[in-house]
Amino acid sequence: PPVADTARRLAAPAAALAPSPVAKESAEAMFDVAVFDNSFATEFMVPQPIDVPSSGQRVAMALGHHEDTAQLVARTSPRIDASAFLVAELDQPPGIWPAGALQLYRDGAFVGSGHWQAPGDERLTLSFGRDELVRVQAEPERDSQGTGGFAGSRAERRVQRAYVVQNRHRTPVTVQIVEAAPVSIDEQVRVTAQFAPQPTELAWKKQQGMTLWSMPLEAGASARVTADYAIGYPKEARLQER
Repeated sequence: PPVADTARRLAAPAAALAPSPVAKESAEAMFDVAVFDNSFATEFMVPQPIDVPSSGQRVAMALGHHEDTAQLVARTSPRIDASAFLVAELDQPPGIWPAGALQLYRDGAFVGSGHWQAPGDERLTLSFGRDELVRVQAEPERDSQGTGGFAGSRAERRVQRAYVVQNRHRTPVTVQIVEAAPVSIDEQVRVTAQFAPQPTELAWKKQQGMTLWSMPLEAGASARVTADYAIGYPKEARLQER
């Protein structure tokens, strides 16, 4: 379900989407800040002086306040980590947001920090930590070998993967499963894939082989997805995975 996401612009020393702990300790005053967007730089004009202690302590102040609506999803890459992470997606906020430190809060609790960089034309994606109420299971991978073609001149490797997700929330959630499919970089190696159900995207974020399932799950509901790959190559060749 959509959720209201609050962001703040901070300055001195860096910009962020939420106030830093230091900023919370000090009296954070709101000013009518003037913004001048020049050709090569953006200036923020504060109407009154700011006291900076000589102890080297960082001082942050709010330059603005922005509220937006984000789409929440529980995203998982089961082959890498059988955990789901709460991800908020929203359009890039309007205005000038300088690069800098980033602090993230979920339900008022600090969940992590990072570096803010404007995403350009892409949507903004923020991760708010593990979603412990979405259970993820990666079934054991099945890998088999065989031969085929004229007089057994070609070998075939078959890889089968399956993942199960369960929503243990009391409300519906949107779950996304990311799968990295084998991709051939040699014309003698051919890869065919069968998925169930059909993925939402076969080249997620314009990356070849990145498969994405996106599905709504009702409270208590489960879903299972499968990926079946057949990799054909010359019998005398050796496959190398990267």
